[in-house]
Amino acid sequence: MNASSVCVADADAFFGPRVDPCRRQFDFTLLFEQSVFTVGPSAIFIVLLSLRIPKLYREKRKTLPNSLWGFKLIVISVILCLQIALLASWIVSQGQQTLVSIPAAVLSVIATIGLAALSNLENNRSIRPSLVICTYLLLSTLLDIAQTRTLWLQHGNTASSALFTSSVLAKAVLLCLEVFEKRSFLKDPYNRYPPEALAGVINASLFWWLNILIQNGHRNLLSLGDLFDTDQALSSSSLETKMQNAWQKQSRNGKYSLLFAILTSFKVSLLTLVFPRLCLIGFKFSQPLLINRAISLIETPETPGNQNIGYALIGATALIYLGLAISTAQYQHQIFRVITMIRGGLVCIIYNVTLALDAHSAGDSAAVTLMSTDIERIGTGFGSVDILWAGPIEAGIAAYLLQREMGLACIAPVIISLACTIGAFSIMKWAKHTQKEWVEAVQKRVAITSSALKSIRGIKMQGLTTRLSEALQELRVQELEYAKPFRRNIIATAVTSNITTLCGPAITFIVYILIQRTKESATLNVGQAFTSLSLISLLSAPVSEMVQTIPTFAAAMGCMERIQTYIRTKDRNDPRFSSPDSERISISEESRDDANLVPHEIELQTIRSVMPASASHVQKTDLITIKDASFNFSSEGTPVLKDINLEISRGTLTLVIGAIGSGKSCLLKAMLGELPSSKGFVFTHTSNIAFCSQTPWLPNSKLRELVLAGSSYDEVWYNAVLKACVLNQDIATFPDGEETVVGSDGAALSGGQKQRLALARALYSRKDLILIDDVFSGLDYKTNKAVFRNIFGKEGLCKLHNITVVLATHAVEHLQSADNIIVLSNNGSILEQGHFRKLRENNDSHVKDLILHESPDMKSAEIPIAEAMKNAPTKPKSLEPNDINRQDGDASVYFYFAKSVGRIYFCLFIGTVVLYTFSSEFQAVLLELWSKAETDHSGVYTNMYMGLYAMLSVLALCGIGGLLCVTLLSAGPYASINLHRTLLHTVMSAPYSWFTATDSGVTLNRFSQDMSLIDMELLIGIVDTFAGSFMAIAQAILIAIGAKYVGVILPLIIGTLYILQKVYLKTSRQLRLLDLESKSPLYSHFTETLSGLTTIRAFGWQTQSAEKNRELLDVSQKPYYLLYCIQRWLNLVLDLVIAGIAVILITFATQMRGTTSAGTLGIALVNILQFNSTLSFLIRKWTQLETSIGAVARVKSFEMNTLSENGSLEVNPPPPEWPVKAKVEFKDVTAAYGVDDPAVKGVSFCIEGGTKLGIVGRTGS
Repeated sequence: MNASSVCVADADAFFGPRVDPCRRQFDFTLLFEQSVFTVGPSAIFIVLLSLRIPKLYREKRKTLPNSLWGFKLIVISVILCLQIALLASWIVSQGQQTLVSIPAAVLSVIATIGLAALSNLENNRSIRPSLVICTYLLLSTLLDIAQTRTLWLQHGNTASSALFTSSVLAKAVLLCLEVFEKRSFLKDPYNRYPPEALAGVINASLFWWLNILIQNGHRNLLSLGDLFDTDQALSSSSLETKMQNAWQKQSRNGKYSLLFAILTSFKVSLLTLVFPRLCLIGFKFSQPLLINRAISLIETPETPGNQNIGYALIGATALIYLGLAISTAQYQHQIFRVITMIRGGLVCIIYNVTLALDAHSAGDSAAVTLMSTDIERIGTGFGSVDILWAGPIEAGIAAYLLQREMGLACIAPVIISLACTIGAFSIMKWAKHTQKEWVEAVQKRVAITSSALKSIRGIKMQGLTTRLSEALQELRVQELEYAKPFRRNIIATAVTSNITTLCGPAITFIVYILIQRTKESATLNVGQAFTSLSLISLLSAPVSEMVQTIPTFAAAMGCMERIQTYIRTKDRNDPRFSSPDSERISISEESRDDANLVPHEIELQTIRSVMPASASHVQKTDLITIKDASFNFSSEGTPVLKDINLEISRGTLTLVIGAIGSGKSCLLKAMLGELPSSKGFVFTHTSNIAFCSQTPWLPNSKLRELVLAGSSYDEVWYNAVLKACVLNQDIATFPDGEETVVGSDGAALSGGQKQRLALARALYSRKDLILIDDVFSGLDYKTNKAVFRNIFGKEGLCKLHNITVVLATHAVEHLQSADNIIVLSNNGSILEQGHFRKLRENNDSHVKDLILHESPDMKSAEIPIAEAMKNAPTKPKSLEPNDINRQDGDASVYFYFAKSVGRIYFCLFIGTVVLYTFSSEFQAVLLELWSKAETDHSGVYTNMYMGLYAMLSVLALCGIGGLLCVTLLSAGPYASINLHRTLLHTVMSAPYSWFTATDSGVTLNRFSQDMSLIDMELLIGIVDTFAGSFMAIAQAILIAIGAKYVGVILPLIIGTLYILQKVYLKTSRQLRLLDLESKSPLYSHFTETLSGLTTIRAFGWQTQSAEKNRELLDVSQKPYYLLYCIQRWLNLVLDLVIAGIAVILITFATQMRGTTSAGTLGIALVNILQFNSTLSFLIRKWTQLETSIGAVARVKSFEMNTLSENGSLEVNPPPPEWPVKAKVEFKDVTAAYGVDDPAVKGVSFCIEGGTKLGIVGRTGS
């Protein structure tokens, strides 16, 4: 009896951690539990609250008065009383306490007092449940449960046990109160924050905040307005500030400056993924230990003592797989948050740099490609960036544990892994170069396509659609040829990365057997085989991922280099002096301020020595003065304007005339600072300038919004401007009036209407100076005369409001109304200038010659074909979903794509998938047979099994290589060419009314982003999804045979997964479509900015344009980010399902021994380990396929729903003898741009061969 008592007392006094069996079976010592489970969390919590309380104290109150804090206070008071009572109980319980019982109780009391203070502050001054409190209460409660069990098993101190148990229950109640979210009693604007911003630690860990969105997507059709806003950390303004501040601190010549800027900008977010990633490593390497212990338990005879071990294995399985699920979801979520941040930051900085570029160098679509394709590939590269540092850690741990099982044979997979890594680096050197060539080919095709879409009217009228289609299709074929070297690199990388996974196990076991033969012991038992197989899998997985990630990351670096080169492009050099007395001249000040980039300034002191003496005497009544200046498009080019000297006085009308190509437009751009000067000086006394380009810049917006252009609405002035520009008559004919959407580049308007609308915008802005480039070229004589009189005449708006005007024109009939005339010669110099009377009196005057030769009946230089739309589009193309396929998908899309692939390629594809799946998954079964044969007949069948194992490995490697070759080099390019041909034919066959009603950015998006998705993401998604699906099915079968009754619940699991994917996919599909659609306005705004840079800078609209870019970016970020989030939600749910399967399997195996054997359990557990990765991989690639197949769906829908102008009655071939006599004849023709009111009615005329026909009429007629 005494000996037993000594045993009991001494057992709990030791640290342990395991208590001596003479005290209790399968338990920790009380000293260990109190030291680690109580003192540790309490001490850490006290330190954290000492840091958190001062921070919260400085915050303002964010909540309304509420009762939640009252309930919390009651529960905390109960906990404090129980903690004090427990402390007293330990003090009086002499002989039953340990060395840390009282210190642990004291720390608990202190922690509870601090908890009260922190909970009050968190409740009132934080918008979300406290991370510190919830984490402490959750961990403390779970750890206290173990200590509660120990106290009750002691049977010595009932009072302490009861008090401790009550304290644990009270903590659990307090945890429930603390995780309660506060939206209902938050102040404005905090109560309008998105759900993620208000989510607590449990909600955020399990992604419960997404359930509302998923339910809504399952039940209803989603629109952009239904989506949660992104939180403040993802707002474009915040990302822009971070990114630009970091970029400014980088070296202008550094090779990786942009990469370092990204890492600096988002370092905090990148660091937050480290902890969950390290936790994932820990949970991963607990699996081989679990497999080894479970197989060992099954191999030992069943005894009553093993029952607790079985229970422990069930608990350990639940803990490991639950930890795997949560840690995987959290670290991946952080990665994709960073990717979203990178996208937002780069889009902003690219746009801001574009605003400051030289207009002549910004004419291509390079920036559009950078903003779309390159940024998407950078995101793909960063998607696996964690493997670059976590992979070596995992491989090192796996190699160490494998050495313990296999001895020197562990060197085999290590050597293979190193060889694969070196091979990947070699491939990487080529990947960057080959991808760059491919991307440049894509950029060329997209740029030419963009130009073609902008010029589609002229192309159609000249009958060039067929030739253009052939040229663009040829560019597509060439582009895919450029892609093949890069795709070969991908294939080589994939095969290299799979060598460790597919061949590593066979080589390792063969090496092990050969080494054991030298020791005359060639046995391989089941436990050792499957533990080693799991470790080889854990070793090969990170190596395979690293090998695949390195080229992907290298490709991302190539895209980053292109963006870096672009944002380092020299910006516009404004040669103007804002005042001759200025201390310094800022080059492109306004645009550089908007871009937040380093301004380049030229000290005036450095050029004082070359300034003309007359510069200091410039009259301040002159808004613009140019002294001895020559201008050219580049510093090395020939001047287009030479030795220019002129003065533009305030309140005057100056007409600039000259022959075509004489430099009239260039002179206006020189006044705007858009043309660099090679010599001389330009002085401006105003920055309040409006500009009307020769080709009006009209974004796709409503007519009223274009006139206002961001200015406040003044009804009197607005109506006066419309009347002066004779636009009120046109607006009266539009069904939607001033709410009419003008289309891309004003496609819904006639040429004259576009020019008058641009003129109205300039007038409404009330700028001091208006520069106008030939706005009368598209007006009929009557409208021309009326507009000039209303605006520039003696009683016109400009004279009445003292607005200075410089007008470049061919309309010489207005010369006598000018205050000043500037005549340019053919070589770009000023031929003469002065008042009309003075020039007319000069017999050698060019102006006098013009007056003599100008016929009064031919006053308008150009009269284009009237093309106004009587049924102008009433509203922009809606992005609102209206098709049930947005929810349920359209299986016919997959058949549509398969049809474009062809039967032969499709059969080859399926055959290689089956070969790869069987060869790779049957290896585990072969290993079980091999280990069993070694146990029963050692050495007899060794050579046969080694040969079979090696053969399966080689076949699997050939399968994956063949699969990729078929897809990327044959079937994929074939389908891509066919789909591009279909898209191109549909666009070119569409009637012109379709172009006027459709934003060109939407169409361009089909040729850029959709084709990019089809070229790579779709093909990779198909390969990975099919291979992953076949492998998941095979692994599920192998798991089911691991225990007899697991197969019974398999239908239930399959049903759960089916319901899950049905619910998920309805939301996923809609988010994917919304993601694609929301990017179109962003890209459209970008292309519009590129085409209107001069106008934007002239008006000083850089700030407004950048703000609109941020608004459109924020809208596009919502579906982009939420699509990532629901993918993590699905990943988490699937991991939890796998956790459930693993727990059920271990439960049957340990509690019902007859349902399994060591070998089949080993197969099942190894496949669960792989099944986790396979399902995660499958879901990731499935969602990628769902996203990219949307591009095919858009092509299919576009082909089916877009009208063709080549109707059956419109493409009848002429008779063979045509034309007998060339002529064009219209007989009672009625035509419309749409399906409503016709543009022309009952028109009949005949144009005989060799004659010319002039078409006249009021603009818009």
